[in-house]
Amino acid sequence: MKRLFPVLFLLSPALGAKPGEVAILPFPGLPPGALGVASDLPLLLAPQASDGGVVLVAVEVPPRFPPGSYRVCLGPVGGEALCREVTVEALAKLRAKVPGEAVGGSLRLALKNEGNLPLRVWLSPAEGSEVFFPPLALSLLPGEEGEAELSLSGFGLLRLRVASEAGEAFYLVRVRPEGGKPLPYTLSGLLEGGYALGTGTSLRLALEGALSREARLALALEGPHPSLRLGVGTGG
Repeated sequence: MKRLFPVLFLLSPALGAKPGEVAILPFPGLPPGALGVASDLPLLLAPQASDGGVVLVAVEVPPRFPPGSYRVCLGPVGGEALCREVTVEALAKLRAKVPGEAVGGSLRLALKNEGNLPLRVWLSPAEGSEVFFPPLALSLLPGEEGEAELSLSGFGLLRLRVASEAGEAFYLVRVRPEGGKPLPYTLSGLLEGGYALGTGTSLRLALEGALSREARLALALEGPHPSLRLGVGTGG
């Protein structure tokens, strides 16, 4: 910041602002007359003169501006100045673009650091994933964009974990063979049965699954003593 004034008086308290915000700073008690301004932050509104009342100065905090304390000073030309401090907050923010489906043995995703801190990003399969890849780490500076290409092993549902100083997020990606048909749907079921003299046969059946294809179900009681047989199939 270029110093324009011989004496500086610091007003308190400091004003906090996040990257991308606009801060409005009041300066009371300035004498009437022409004003000079010096700022560590970009100025949006810089008054040229004071009428003796409260003077407002507007400054912008750029999206990737480093965290820290910055001064904005205002005062009569050639006279004593008043200064305000703006504290720019630290912001860790990561944006990831992950496709919902991958074909073949690779997956490409896009990453962008949308905060004002350097980020270290870790990519790994999460617990319960049916598809695996070697864990990968990369660094992104504030505002930097990057791509990661993962070499996949297996087919099915990939549970992808993306972690950084901004936190962690999980993504689901369906992985299928190159040129192959979509993976078959699965159908799971629970069957409970019992038999007691005088009450006969009792039966409880529960099915769970995404039935987007034709499903066939067969249930039968067989044998001299009541027994159960269940058959479940899905159409190709």
